[in-house]
Amino acid sequence: MLIYLRQQAGSALVEMMIAMVLALSSLSALCSFVGYAVGVNARLLTSSRLNEDVKVVSALMITDISRAGFDGLSSQRVTDPGGSEHPFVDSLALSAYPGESPNSCITFAYDRNHNGLLDTQDGNENYGYRLHDNAIEMRVNGAACEAGGWHDLTDSQMVRISSLQFTLHKQQVDTVSQSRVDLLLVASLVNNSDISRQVNIHFVVNNHDL
Repeated sequence: MLIYLRQQAGSALVEMMIAMVLALSSLSALCSFVGYAVGVNARLLTSSRLNEDVKVVSALMITDISRAGFDGLSSQRVTDPGGSEHPFVDSLALSAYPGESPNSCITFAYDRNHNGLLDTQDGNENYGYRLHDNAIEMRVNGAACEAGGWHDLTDSQMVRISSLQFTLHKQQVDTVSQSRVDLLLVASLVNNSDISRQVNIHFVVNNHDL
């Protein structure tokens, strides 16, 4: 009987050791899987952040640039062509900050408050966007493309804007002459350049004629 008990005890110890080894192996595999899942999730989150930034900035620029040339008194100027000149005509122009790629800055104007005047005080109606130091910036107080004082729209610590280019085209739709803008934007994550996004968008500026 004693011999039987000893054999049983020895067998239980071996089984326990095997079970521990299997448990440790399972735990190690689980930890590896969790670490991989965390890495994939972090990559998805950062990629989502890049996509969202590019989407929001692109939509903002398109909406704003599409207003170029708008004049709140345009109907009055048509009925009275001898009156005051259209102050927003031919306001759409391309340039670049010194050292940046050509046509990476666009400036324009439109009548935000519908008064028919190009206001430069208490809400300057000269607008624009440009590439500067791997970031997209918004024009402030009608500053020129080569001037300082523009406001960053993208966070250069998180997102790197490697390319921003505007191209102007004149197109004819039936008897109507229109201005078309081609926008090319290339962005990537600062900490992982493999995660990148490129957008190439074409849109019409209805109130402007080249």
